[in-house]
Amino acid sequence: MRCTVTFVLLFMFSHPLTADDSDINPLAKKLKTKLQTKVDNKFDRYQGYCDVMIEMKHKGKKAAVKRVRGSGDKSVCRYIKSNLKVGKTYRYAYPEKYIRLHITTGN
Repeated sequence: MRCTVTFVLLFMFSHPLTADDSDINPLAKKLKTKLQTKVDNKFDRYQGYCDVMIEMKHKGKKAAVKRVRGSGDKSVCRYIKSNLKVGKTYRYAYPEKYIRLHITTGN
């Protein structure tokens, strides 16, 4: 039992914790920088955030946005969803079905 608990604890803390996929996925980084600049320009002096989950559908060497879901501040999430068009295609380095992003406003 003790060995199992030790193994589980080592496994849980050996993986780096990240807020979103932009640290490891180049497509996620591109989407986050695009969305973050638009949100910063739109929401000046406003505190809020949105956790965005983007579902992708792969077609050859491109991935198309299939669905966008967000949780957090309603107005920020609505603005982000309006800037991520369903059906828009992007080239990817390696395929991922889901991309999660954390977008914040204000300082």
